[in-house]
Amino acid sequence: MGPETVGADQEDNTDSLSLYQTLENEVIPLYYQRDREGIPHEWIKMMKESIRTITPAFSARRMVKDYVEKMYINTANHALFVPIKRQNGSA
Repeated sequence: MGPETVGADQEDNTDSLSLYQTLENEVIPLYYQRDREGIPHEWIKMMKESIRTITPAFSARRMVKDYVEKMYINTANHALFVPIKRQNGSA
């Protein structure tokens, strides 16, 4: 196991601990905190806010924009500066 693996393992452990603490201390208590009709209003509020704030990061529009910027434009710019090789090997 190299240093990169140890670092990644430690990061995974830290991330999982943080996730479980957040679920246990914040998310799950709100889910079980219900009004007389059995509705978890604060949990619903938190979920709606999560959806509202995370959606742009996972939208198809953002993915297409990233793909165009990172793949097409970089490839096109690179192609402009790379000489075309002819069959005899000269540029």
